[in-house]
Amino acid sequence: MTKIHKNLILIISILILTCQNAFCYVINSAELNRIITSKLKYEAINKLNINQSDTEIKINIINTPDSVVVKSQKPKIEITPINTIQPDTYRRITIKNADNTVAKIFNAKVQTSVIKEVLVAKESIPFNKEINSQNAHLEKADILKYHNKVLTHFEDNLIAKRNYQKGNVIIADYAKPKAQISKNSNVDIVFLSKGVRIKLQGKALKDGNIGDTILVRSEKYNKIYSAKVNSSNEVVVKI
Repeated sequence: MTKIHKNLILIISILILTCQNAFCYVINSAELNRIITSKLKYEAINKLNINQSDTEIKINIINTPDSVVVKSQKPKIEITPINTIQPDTYRRITIKNADNTVAKIFNAKVQTSVIKEVLVAKESIPFNKEINSQNAHLEKADILKYHNKVLTHFEDNLIAKRNYQKGNVIIADYAKPKAQISKNSNVDIVFLSKGVRIKLQGKALKDGNIGDTILVRSEKYNKIYSAKVNSSNEVVVKI
């Protein structure tokens, strides 16, 4: 007797024992996967606030039973809630009859992917190198780990703030527009006090754009000051 025949006999036996004096229905694995997948996609869309017009959610469920016997055509399927959508997780699935009696409880491994066309490195991009069409391109990628931190188009003067390897998704937190004043660049430090203006040469100790407050060091006195960026080569210290 083959394994398939043994499984069929087992299923029939369960039906006979369970369904005496009652109407019973069997949900096969494919239908069970379809229902659970639909619920999990709905959950991911709401938790991640996903725009379905440009983003695809893929769900893969492992370890579902071959079939489940229920007492009604519309059983209740409950999935233990989670706070954060993860790429790989185990979820507790409870299948209930219409009268809330439990038909089946099992744990299933759930693999989730969120696919979207985003900026991806097509070669290695070292720290502080410009990100452009020569070293990056738009490509469909799984962005679940970086949700809401990806770039969907090129920006002018975009600089890598970490090393990227080929195939890495470009993350917004580590790809910033080129600063108007760069760290270690020479700047004019203007000291203002009651109408008096004194200018000294100095060095920027961090990146900054107009309006930002950065630390600078004067060359003459070798002192560090907190200064406001006024232009691409000038900062102001009010004393």
